[in-house]
Amino acid sequence: MLRYFFLLLCVGWVFSCSKVPRAALLAQRTHRSEIPVVLRMPVVMPADSSHIAYSGLNWPKQVFDFYKSRDCKAYWFAASGDDAGLVDSLRGVLNGIHYLGLLPDNYHSETLAFPHQDSVRLEALLTDSFLSLAHAIKFGSPVVAGNDSANVEALDKIKNGSELVRYLRTLEPLFIGYHELKNALRCLLDSAGLFPAADVSLQQKIYSANVNMNRWRHLSSQTQTRYLLVNIPAYMLYLVDNDSIVMQSKIIVGKPESPTPELFGTVDRITINPYWYVPRKIAVEEYLPLLQTDPAFLSNNNFDVLDRKGNLLAPDSIDWQVITPHTFRVVLRQQTGRENSLGLFKFVFDNPFAVYLHDTNAKKLFKKTMRSFSHGCVRVERAEELAHYLVTGSPLVRSRKINAAVASGQIQTIRLSQPMTIYITYFTAAGKDGKFIQYDDLYQCDSNSDQ
Repeated sequence: MLRYFFLLLCVGWVFSCSKVPRAALLAQRTHRSEIPVVLRMPVVMPADSSHIAYSGLNWPKQVFDFYKSRDCKAYWFAASGDDAGLVDSLRGVLNGIHYLGLLPDNYHSETLAFPHQDSVRLEALLTDSFLSLAHAIKFGSPVVAGNDSANVEALDKIKNGSELVRYLRTLEPLFIGYHELKNALRCLLDSAGLFPAADVSLQQKIYSANVNMNRWRHLSSQTQTRYLLVNIPAYMLYLVDNDSIVMQSKIIVGKPESPTPELFGTVDRITINPYWYVPRKIAVEEYLPLLQTDPAFLSNNNFDVLDRKGNLLAPDSIDWQVITPHTFRVVLRQQTGRENSLGLFKFVFDNPFAVYLHDTNAKKLFKKTMRSFSHGCVRVERAEELAHYLVTGSPLVRSRKINAAVASGQIQTIRLSQPMTIYITYFTAAGKDGKFIQYDDLYQCDSNSDQ
């Protein structure tokens, strides 16, 4: 019930709106007249970190150190005259916290919603609430106390309510996908009316929006203006440049039993006409049984057989019938060409999972709606166009170097003069023009996510 009480109060704070009137921005705020007189008097905070005023906080050390650096002088209820404006602004933000995809429970919202007689305790709660909220807006939930000194330093410099709101706004992720989802969440909340619990489907969408906004925050510290973003549940790749999607492509991702991992890295080279060195697990589990039943499998699929030093072996020199998974000591390598499983292009970025983006010879699979067929790597439908863009920097300009490399039929590696950041992500919800978009939870990750 507490959650829905605060949902009814969500009428104010939307960072993405321009020129929001102060009355709307701080709707449902606590007025100056509601603050007991004792709270308008200067407050001296305890100099003992074990004092009850600092108990039960999310950031007890940071809160205590903050007041210690101020010679135990209060911040929210100082004698400056701006104290009520600061309190009103923070309460206004908390009243609209659902519009940020956050829940009020971690920010002392219930305690701060009403007049409070214990000014010392309230002073500490307000500081802890600000630090918790600032951290969650930037890095996501759950609130984990750490050495986040930037917010402590910022708070000491904030002089009034408008500066406080402006500072919190700057902490939000810059990703266009985050702001589109945030806009869609706002529309969902506004459509909830007075009885949001009556619509289970709507509540599930709101939950999903919250979970996925949190995922965007987990990426926020690596924000770039030019990047590749792979969204696994959407089966899509997006090339983003200055908040605009300049290219997108269907993709094929890992099966649930061999999922594509979430990660970020830097694409710094493209291999043209690549070999495919078959991973041992695939060779043993999938190809060895075929080798034992079909002697022509290797020649029909253009596979070489190598020893562990990379020397070519004659396939018919090996008695595949006696080979077992434990005695499989050769390497299978598929020859270059359009029939290679990697196609003509392999986009390489260092990562601990040994996955990459690549072309494919199985183009017909892109016609499927559900495209989880790989062993973990990401197959790209528009791989050739992506290769040209990464070299030339434009979706309209083709690279002579790439054309020549493809035509040669030989394996070549082109290093990018401008490497590009890549994010392989897992977003089951998105927004577009204020509309909420839901994707299947392919790897069943949402139920275990924090908000």
